[in-house]
Amino acid sequence: MKKKFHILFPATILIASLFYTIIATALVDYFPHQFYGSVIVNGVSAPDGVLISAKLNARDVGGGLTADGKYGSKRPAFVVMLHEQYEEQTIEFYVQNVKAAEYPFLPGNSTELDLSVTIPNFCGDNKCESGESCSSCSEDCGTCPSEEEEERERTVTTETGPCQEEWICTDWLECFNNVQKRVCADVNRCGTTEKKPIEEQDCEMETICEPEERKCRGDVLMICTPSGTMWIDIEECEFGCENGKCVEKEAAEESLSITGLLTLIPSQAIIGIITIVLIVIIFFGWRRVFRKKTTYSMNELSIEAL
Repeated sequence: MKKKFHILFPATILIASLFYTIIATALVDYFPHQFYGSVIVNGVSAPDGVLISAKLNARDVGGGLTADGKYGSKRPAFVVMLHEQYEEQTIEFYVQNVKAAEYPFLPGNSTELDLSVTIPNFCGDNKCESGESCSSCSEDCGTCPSEEEEERERTVTTETGPCQEEWICTDWLECFNNVQKRVCADVNRCGTTEKKPIEEQDCEMETICEPEERKCRGDVLMICTPSGTMWIDIEECEFGCENGKCVEKEAAEESLSITGLLTLIPSQAIIGIITIVLIVIIFFGWRRVFRKKTTYSMNELSIEAL
């Protein structure tokens, strides 16, 4: 019996350890990969407000708008947040739905990735192309003429008839800040906007957190964006992060005690305690059974001796 007990007890410890490891692994949080860089459209720096999106397996996993010809360089940061199981899988980057680059997902990294694309009839590239006009893209084609100039233009074209507006639009872009946009242009560049389609509509983004709410991810302090639709990193805490704020040096020194350790890693600590309790219960349970069987054996020997 003693031999069976010596074999069973180590096996029990092994099973409990595996149980603890599996549960602790399941608690792994999502990890960020931050991106930033310049954005070039048709050979020139992109204007402000150009949509940059990141996709994994055709699903949007990150997004932002350009500012000063760049993306991700100003708050909110451009962060792709994924589970570690997606490590090294390819992320595709798009500039207004035109693919610009690819890069593997590397948890915890910050990567400079410049984007460059060619988009026909893009408003903001300093080229007044076919499909752009002063009304649809004054940035490229200049301001529209005054009423007197328009009247003279109408007089000149009376014999051939008025210009017929022919508007073309992009698909509706992704929803950002509860606004969805598209770009429309008059192919015939009539200079009028009587039939121009709407270029902006309201939309709803999924809310995942309270605006300005803060939380910890390991030693990194995170904040919820004003729109409540994304978590972003704001600071790496030198002495750890707890309850939505960085731990002060004095508190960090106290956390070296057992109480402090339980505060920093409550879930893992609780699981560890439960595992130890289970081992103790199993140990004393089998010990009690072993003692009873030994007592019975001794009694039987005494009876036989009599």
